[in-house]
Amino acid sequence: AVKTRNITAAMQFYSLFDFEATHKFRAGPARAAWLQNGGPIVLELIEVPSYILQETEGHRKRALDLIKYPGVLGYNHVAFDVTDDVKKCGLSSLDAWIDTLNSKSLQMFGNTLRVAVKSRQQLIGREVYEITFICDADGSLIEFIFKTAQLKQEISSGWEPVDDITI
Repeated sequence: AVKTRNITAAMQFYSLFDFEATHKFRAGPARAAWLQNGGPIVLELIEVPSYILQETEGHRKRALDLIKYPGVLGYNHVAFDVTDDVKKCGLSSLDAWIDTLNSKSLQMFGNTLRVAVKSRQQLIGREVYEITFICDADGSLIEFIFKTAQLKQEISSGWEPVDDITI
């Protein structure tokens, strides 16, 4: 679930990724919606009523900048594997896909996406990914991952076996 100041603007933003509202409802004083884009994932949007936000003129609140404050605990960001989407577009890189989204955003809303972390390669197990982070309309982080290759050799995770974890 993602809290937003304007559920209509948030729904428009997530429509860039083919999310559509499947349910609209009230959650206490808040308007809420479930969005899906054809898969099993449900993204919930919750509009924080203006009287709770208590924003002052010229000072709009944004989501906490988790890049700037990495020590904050709790949920950090949502991540989407966009490998199939990138390939469906006939593209071979995450940057090219982001460029396509930027063009779509400019046409639909007159704004480009706000990139928080530029694309870079990341080895996760045997898979090689390109990853990037953007911010939604309220500043919440979204990670996109695009699988570019799979190595033939086994790769150690780097984690030592731990058998004395206390929760």
